[in-house]
This record gives sequence, structure tokens and C-alpha cells, in this order.
Amino acid sequence: MGWSFRKSFNFGGLRVNLSRSGVGISAGVKGFRVSLGPRGTYLNAGLGGIYFRQRLDAPPHRRRRSSTSTAWQLDEGPQQLNPDVGVSALAIPTADVGQLADPNSGELIREIRKRYAITALAPLICWTATILVASGIIVGLALHAAGWVVAIGTVVAASPVAILLHRRDLARKTVVLSVELSSTAEERFEIFDQTIRELARVRGMWRISVEGFTEDSKRSAGANVVTTRTIALFARKLPPWFKSNIRPFALVLSDQTLFFFPDRVIVYDGRNIGAVSYAQLEVDVSTISFRETARVPPDADVVDHTWQYVNRDGGPDRRYKHNARIPICQYDELTLRSDTGLNIRLLLSKPGAANRFRDAEAELIPICQSAAATTTNAARIRPSVT
Repeated sequence: MGWSFRKSFNFGGLRVNLSRSGVGISAGVKGFRVSLGPRGTYLNAGLGGIYFRQRLDAPPHRRRRSSTSTAWQLDEGPQQLNPDVGVSALAIPTADVGQLADPNSGELIREIRKRYAITALAPLICWTATILVASGIIVGLALHAAGWVVAIGTVVAASPVAILLHRRDLARKTVVLSVELSSTAEERFEIFDQTIRELARVRGMWRISVEGFTEDSKRSAGANVVTTRTIALFARKLPPWFKSNIRPFALVLSDQTLFFFPDRVIVYDGRNIGAVSYAQLEVDVSTISFRETARVPPDADVVDHTWQYVNRDGGPDRRYKHNARIPICQYDELTLRSDTGLNIRLLLSKPGAANRFRDAEAELIPICQSAAATTTNAARIRPSVT
């Protein structure tokens, strides 16, 4: 029989628990308490033998499931995966952001990484103040006047400190990126930006993250390729801690964000940052036939229909009682890759928009190559495209 340890300290409505698993804190009154400990944050409520317990911080792996789906396709493109079909699938890898090194962006990226490495102090003060205020309010609800004093005192003391630290964080961490464009470069970038604006209006956009093959096409609507896809979108935004005279479109993915500036693509993953020049970026477009088992986007072209359980002649297999009729949509597949390891495959519901994006991106390449010698000056952080 093993040894155990548990000790509690009460401070009015606040209780501190010490045990072998760690330190836990709970606050509240009888019948209503909030507890924070090594196993998570929980709300505990109840009276008269009836109790309710709810975890307030959901585990991270549960928060992304709603944006992921699987799909069927033919050799020429993707579709929706039946869990009963045996599939040998492989993830489609893309390089770590730290490996995305544009030779003309080296000084700029090093400067950005240096600023990102500075710890922001204002959030630490805000979180500490929030915990103290919440604890004070809970204790105050238990009719302890000291709790209200703690809550009000914390707000009064922490507010000016947080404001001053936030201004200090902005001055130390913010990257000011000024992009100077000639008339020719400005005109070509405006056309490119317009094509991204058109992509942003596409009603269905996904990133293909896993792809595999199956030999049992009978139960996957006649398809022999399966893919897993996650939602992707374009939004006009800047990287965190950035100021710029250009507000570019960004491709927002589950694990990375690509910012399309006039002279380069800056890639951010929440921890690190890299860059890919348009000369390095390869853009490929193809058209695929996609068995759409989810809702068909309004801008999609439905070219045919099939059945989930299909015979060799294309008709439904009558042995299955529940055999859904599945639309076959014509989608565009847009691939962004570089020799440094970037590999992003997008599925677009509206045909044609990806071709215009590819053509406009190609027009930026000679402009950026001619400006390579004057692209980066980390001391001023003022890239120029002539």
C-alpha cells in the first residue's frame, strides 16, 4: 500500500490543497465552487444530494475536430472517406517554418525573430490581476468584506501598470515594415491582391492534409483516392506585433498562416516565422472530380452524380438499403510549394479562380528578382520593390 499526502489551508472562501499530484486552488461557497488543479479547471455545484460537475477547460485535441473531414476522389482528384473502407493514408508534409529561408530576407527574418523572442509582460500582469479579482469576487460573495477589498484594490493597482507595460511591449516587440512600390510594381501587386480577394469569396476552401489509396472503390462511390481535409480561408490581416503600410491577405490554416506581401510570402506558425520569395514559390493548378458527401458549396459545379455503394456499371448496389446519392463536383486544386519545403495543397469549390491567382503571382516574380539587391535592410526594415 503506497503512501499519500494531502493538506488543505482555508482562507475564507478560498482553499489551497496540497497533494502528491500538485497544488490545487478552489474558491466559492457551499454548493458552488470553482477548482483549479493539475487535472484541469472544474465547476462544482449542487445541494441536497444532487450535484453537477463540468470541466471548464476542454482538452486541446477536442477543439479542432469540427474543422476536419475526410473525402473520396478519383486518381485525378479528392472525395469522402468511409470508415469501413481499408485505406493506406499518408500525411502531406510541409517544412517547419524555421526552414523557410529566403536568401534576400535573412536579415529581416532574424530581426523579426529577435523581437518575437522578447517576453511580453503586460499579459502576465493581466492574468495575475484577473485571478486575484475573480478570487476576491468569489470570496466577497461569501460575505467576506476582505474579498471585495482585494478585488477593487487589484483593479485600481493593476490597470495603470498593465497600460504602461503594454506600451513598453509594443515599443520593444513591434516590427515596422514599410514596403515602397514603384508604379509598375504597385499595379501588378494590385492585380495579384484582387485575385486573392476573389479566392477569399470562394464558398468552399479546404487544405488537403492526408491522402491515401483504397482498393475497395465499391464502398467509396467508385473512388480510389481518399483525402482528409481541414478548413482554410483567406483574410486581410498582419502578423502579430506587425505594423506596415501594406495590409496583405493571409491564408489561414490550422497550423500555419501565410501573409502575401508584395515582395515575399511571410509564414508564421505561432512560434516561429520564415519567408518564401515569389521566385521560390511554385504555383500549380489542376481540376479534379470530387465526391462531395458534405453540403455542396453554392458556387460549385456539379457535373454528375454517383452512389455511395456503386456497381461497376455506375448504378446503385441494391443490396444496401441505405445507399445515398452523391454529387460529383468539379473543384480546383491549388498547390503552393517551394524548394525549401513549403507544400500546401488547397481544394477550391469555384473553378477558375486558382488559375487567375497563378497567373498574377507569376507577374510578381521579375519585379522581386530585379529588386533583390535592395529588398532587405533590417536596421530600417524598409523593403523596396522597384
